Amino acid sequence: MAQTFSGNISEMSLLEILKLLHSGQMNGVLRIKNRDHLGEIFLKNGQIVHCVANSSQGEPAFQNLLGWVEGDFAFGSETGTPEQTVHTPTEDLLSAGAKMLDDLKSIRKLIPSTDVIFTLAPTSSGQNLNIRPEEWQILAHINGSRTVREIMEATGKDEYAVAKTLYNLFSQGLLDSVQQVEPLKSAVVPEDFFVKIEAELTHAIGPMAPIIIEETLDEFHENRDAFPTDRIAVLIEKVSSEISDENKKLRFYQSMIDSFKTF
Repeated sequence: MAQTFSGNISEMSLLEILKLLHSGQMNGVLRIKNRDHLGEIFLKNGQIVHCVANSSQGEPAFQNLLGWVEGDFAFGSETGTPEQTVHTPTEDLLSAGAKMLDDLKSIRKLIPSTDVIFTLAPTSSGQNLNIRPEEWQILAHINGSRTVREIMEATGKDEYAVAKTLYNLFSQGLLDSVQQVEPLKSAVVPEDFFVKIEAELTHAIGPMAPIIIEETLDEFHENRDAFPTDRIAVLIEKVSSEISDENKKLRFYQSMIDSFKTF
């Protein structure tokens, strides 16, 4: 697989990666591995045309993959795709995916990883409960010792489906979290981040790079001293739009994703 860049989706979400590839009108395949689970997303001129996740394909597979919060990814600029199973415009898929990730932000405050364990909570007999059959299936596997990952394996459901169900059951007062989870704290990029991005962007487009970065920071109403890590992907996507050469853009993405690992 030529011109590969790689990383872990715990450092940069799959949606953020796909936004970068779509913005760069990239051709190739994005492969994701989460333990024994495998997924592939094929792109043509930045458009998602085919998606596979274990036994599912097409848009259901895409939605499945978006729910993964752990796993290694690698993108290679291959040509061709086995078939076309995704027909919805990628802009619409990414927009729907953004809403899904908004839901996940609340869920991850309660379930930051698949190692969290839940236990049944005492409920009053008069409580008005409305539990769907698929929720009962998850509820039946709660025993105070099974992790979220083990429930996924037992039910065959993907991470997002299990986490969302557990969140809903917890919100109804049916579950207690054995592990006390603190809300995620926002973080800022390290001091040398802008030295890195400025050097790499200069290498790609020349001496206009510092000006482009400053204009983007002004547009985002942010500054170098306190730039939040959760806005890195959108910053990279914005400044990379100035790189016209596809190979240079791919190398820019690779260098920036590599830098995430030092945060």
